[in-house]
Amino acid sequence: MLKFPPPLLDSPVAPLKLEASLKFGVYFNAALTTAALNDPKKLLPTAGAFLDFYGRLSVMCVSVGGATVYAVGQCDLRIAGDTGVGPSLDMKFGFGAQIVVGLPVGGHVSVLIVVGVEITPMRARSPSRRS
Repeated sequence: MLKFPPPLLDSPVAPLKLEASLKFGVYFNAALTTAALNDPKKLLPTAGAFLDFYGRLSVMCVSVGGATVYAVGQCDLRIAGDTGVGPSLDMKFGFGAQIVVGLPVGGHVSVLIVVGVEITPMRARSPSRRS
């Protein structure tokens, strides 16, 4: 995860905060179920890969004394492909507000409220064939 400003330089009155991360992964699943012994198609292993992106942007709206109010926007995006399930796309995004109060001891406390939307497109089902 990349953070700007870095955690050591972060303060409750920073005018802009940015967080971003990128993940990439691959996986392999072996089918080891006893129910699959009767159906050879269920014994096929599956493999897949995914790409995850996360981002959050906080922009200072107002600062009074040791308290600061930020407007916040964030997004989670996942693109994946699997040999058993097929391709998939998931997206979550939200907008909200964050209140950060600096403590005299050197730390700070924050409260974050975000309203979000989650989007998962449905895949088209193939028509069933009758034997």
